[in-house]
Amino acid sequence: MASENPGKAALNNQLEQLRDPSHVRFLPLGELVALFGKAGLRDLRVVTYGTLLELAEWFAISKTPTDVAERVRSSFVASIPGDSTGMGVHLESGRIFFTHTFTWVVGTKN
Repeated sequence: MASENPGKAALNNQLEQLRDPSHVRFLPLGELVALFGKAGLRDLRVVTYGTLLELAEWFAISKTPTDVAERVRSSFVASIPGDSTGMGVHLESGRIFFTHTFTWVVGTKN
Protein backbone atom coordinates (compact mmCIF):
# COMPACT_ATOMS: atom_id res chain seq x y z
CA MET A 1 0.00 0.00 0.00
CA ALA A 2 1.27 3.46 -0.82
CA SER A 3 1.29 6.53 1.38
CA GLU A 4 -1.64 8.96 1.21
CA ASN A 5 1.04 11.62 0.56
CA PRO A 6 1.26 11.85 -3.27
CA GLY A 7 5.00 12.65 -3.27
CA LYS A 8 5.87 9.73 -1.01
CA ALA A 9 3.60 7.40 -3.01
CA ALA A 10 5.23 8.47 -6.28
CA LEU A 11 8.75 7.81 -4.98
CA ASN A 12 7.68 4.45 -3.49
CA ASN A 13 6.20 3.38 -6.83
CA GLN A 14 9.18 4.69 -8.80
CA LEU A 15 11.61 2.64 -6.71
CA GLU A 16 9.37 -0.43 -6.89
CA GLN A 17 9.21 -0.15 -10.69
CA LEU A 18 13.00 0.10 -10.89
CA ARG A 19 13.36 -3.02 -8.75
CA ASP A 20 10.58 -4.93 -10.52
CA PRO A 21 9.54 -3.64 -13.96
CA SER A 22 6.32 -5.71 -13.79
CA HIS A 23 5.07 -3.49 -10.95
CA VAL A 24 2.28 -1.12 -11.93
CA ARG A 25 1.33 0.93 -8.86
CA PHE A 26 0.67 0.65 -5.14
CA LEU A 27 -2.52 2.48 -4.21
CA PRO A 28 -3.08 4.62 -1.12
CA LEU A 29 -5.79 3.32 1.21
CA GLY A 30 -8.20 6.15 0.36
CA GLU A 31 -8.07 5.32 -3.34
CA LEU A 32 -8.39 1.60 -2.72
CA VAL A 33 -11.46 2.06 -0.51
CA ALA A 34 -13.00 4.40 -3.10
CA LEU A 35 -12.57 1.74 -5.80
CA PHE A 36 -14.37 -0.80 -3.64
CA GLY A 37 -17.19 1.70 -3.12
CA LYS A 38 -17.46 2.38 -6.87
CA ALA A 39 -17.74 -1.39 -7.42
CA GLY A 40 -20.80 -1.40 -5.16
CA LEU A 41 -19.17 -3.07 -2.17
CA ARG A 42 -20.41 -2.02 1.25
CA ASP A 43 -19.66 -2.79 4.90
CA LEU A 44 -15.96 -2.65 4.14
CA ARG A 45 -13.54 -4.18 6.58
CA VAL A 46 -9.95 -3.00 6.32
CA VAL A 47 -6.91 -4.65 7.88
CA THR A 48 -3.49 -3.07 7.41
CA TYR A 49 -0.19 -4.47 8.60
CA GLY A 50 3.48 -3.92 7.95
CA THR A 51 6.26 -6.39 7.35
CA LEU A 52 9.83 -5.36 8.05
CA LEU A 53 12.08 -6.27 5.11
CA GLU A 54 15.78 -5.95 4.53
CA LEU A 55 16.56 -4.26 1.22
CA ALA A 56 18.85 -7.10 0.11
CA GLU A 57 16.01 -9.59 0.72
CA TRP A 58 13.67 -7.45 -1.38
CA PHE A 59 16.19 -7.45 -4.24
CA ALA A 60 16.61 -11.23 -4.01
CA ILE A 61 12.86 -11.80 -4.38
CA SER A 62 12.84 -10.22 -7.85
CA LYS A 63 16.45 -11.01 -8.82
CA THR A 64 17.14 -7.30 -9.23
CA PRO A 65 20.25 -6.69 -11.37
CA THR A 66 23.22 -5.32 -9.40
CA ASP A 67 23.34 -1.97 -11.22
CA VAL A 68 19.62 -1.37 -10.60
CA ALA A 69 19.94 -2.48 -6.97
CA GLU A 70 22.68 0.09 -6.43
CA ARG A 71 20.49 2.88 -7.84
CA VAL A 72 17.57 1.86 -5.65
CA ARG A 73 19.83 1.45 -2.58
CA SER A 74 21.18 4.99 -3.05
CA SER A 75 17.64 6.36 -3.29
CA PHE A 76 16.59 4.45 -0.17
CA VAL A 77 19.49 5.89 1.84
CA ALA A 78 18.72 9.38 0.55
CA SER A 79 15.07 8.93 1.62
CA ILE A 80 15.86 8.32 5.30
CA PRO A 81 15.76 11.98 6.41
CA GLY A 82 12.09 12.96 6.27
CA ASP A 83 10.98 9.42 5.26
CA SER A 84 10.40 10.57 1.67
CA THR A 85 9.28 7.08 0.57
CA GLY A 86 6.73 6.72 3.36
CA MET A 87 8.21 3.28 4.02
CA GLY A 88 10.09 3.94 7.26
CA VAL A 89 13.49 3.25 5.70
CA HIS A 90 16.23 2.96 8.32
CA LEU A 91 19.69 1.56 8.93
CA GLU A 92 20.45 -1.17 11.47
CA SER A 93 24.00 -2.44 11.84
CA GLY A 94 24.85 -1.19 8.35
CA ARG A 95 21.85 -2.93 6.74
CA ILE A 96 18.89 -1.12 5.19
CA PHE A 97 15.39 -2.04 6.35
CA PHE A 98 11.94 -0.74 5.46
CA THR A 99 8.33 -1.52 6.18
CA HIS A 100 6.32 -3.06 3.36
CA THR A 101 2.67 -2.25 4.10
CA PHE A 102 -0.13 -4.61 3.11
CA THR A 103 -3.87 -4.04 3.27
CA TRP A 104 -6.81 -6.41 3.04
CA VAL A 105 -10.11 -4.85 2.05
CA VAL A 106 -13.22 -7.02 2.19
CA GLY A 107 -16.78 -5.95 1.50
CA THR A 108 -20.20 -7.26 0.63
CA LYS A 109 -22.29 -6.61 -2.41
CA ASN A 110 -26.06 -6.53 -2.02
